[in-house]
Amino acid sequence: MKILFCHADTRETWNSSNWRCVIPARAINRLGSGYVARLMDMDDLAQWSEKAQEMTAWAEVIVLERNLFGPILLRMAALRQAGKTIIVDFDDSFPDLFPAHRSYPFWAGGIVDAEHRLERPPLEQFEEALALAHAATMPSPLLAREWRRLTRTFVVPNYIETQTYLGHGYRPHRGWIIGWGGGGTHRQSLMGSGVLPALLRVAKRHPGVVVMFAGSHSEVLENLDLPAHQKRFMDWTKYEEWPRTLALFDIGLAPLHGVLDDHRSQIKGLEFGLRRIPWVGSNRPPYANFKNLTRLVENHPDDWESAIEETLKEVMAGDGHEALPRVEAAYEYAMNQTSDQGAAQIIATYQKIRDGVQ
Repeated sequence: MKILFCHADTRETWNSSNWRCVIPARAINRLGSGYVARLMDMDDLAQWSEKAQEMTAWAEVIVLERNLFGPILLRMAALRQAGKTIIVDFDDSFPDLFPAHRSYPFWAGGIVDAEHRLERPPLEQFEEALALAHAATMPSPLLAREWRRLTRTFVVPNYIETQTYLGHGYRPHRGWIIGWGGGGTHRQSLMGSGVLPALLRVAKRHPGVVVMFAGSHSEVLENLDLPAHQKRFMDWTKYEEWPRTLALFDIGLAPLHGVLDDHRSQIKGLEFGLRRIPWVGSNRPPYANFKNLTRLVENHPDDWESAIEETLKEVMAGDGHEALPRVEAAYEYAMNQTSDQGAAQIIATYQKIRDGVQ
């Protein structure tokens, strides 16, 4: 099977494309056995470049990530007519974007920037494009259920690469770091989950605790009423460098809040599990598989405070993260969600889609 992944992220926004296109492609190529995957930018397809013509002619299965608007709809119709199996992949619930979300003006209104606006909102075009696809894949079971009205849907989880995450050992440091990491679209997760007042209480009670944010929302961290030595911010890093930041965490945090967050994946749980980092998260759908592997809380400050405090006491009294309750079980679960193990499942899903086409 020859598979072409067309990724949507730009260099500045690179994240989802790594999980939904690059990591699967690498794993499929390692699988061998006649399965080959290649990568191409969605812009090449939109512009119908020479590269796009060559790559789509080569491919049997074409996976299109997210950006289904403008000339992409015409390309989809033509490629389908040419006998290609067309799969759409996405990992966000675009109808649930709220006005304060940075992507809302684009998806709801077609606003590209101050001078450019699409004729029709991308969300409207996205729904039309799904009807041109043979199927859609996504990491969230909620997304799969909600989009079945327009096409066949299949859950393809975000699988994790062990070689990336296990290459960095624990980085010793003073105190106890309680860490959160995420991008610019996670503000509501922090502000609405109740985790911030809980962090404040725990850190005030334990002067040796350092609250660390990595990636974004330094302004939220700055507004915590803590002395400077109890706050630490690290800028966004490349995917390959992110595990080095994780290696500083003594406790991880995975807050979720709202409908949009309910459609996210279990990435953070897998990262913490593979790194053997004890963590506390919101009791929401993305972390359903971790109910017996970590502390999941209802989104109330008191619940967060209790769970963080209990985890902190375990860390302080422990002889290393590996000895803590649930940590080893979470590690074993993560090791069963690796990209090399997932490659065969991805191929099986694509084959099922192809069989339905034929």
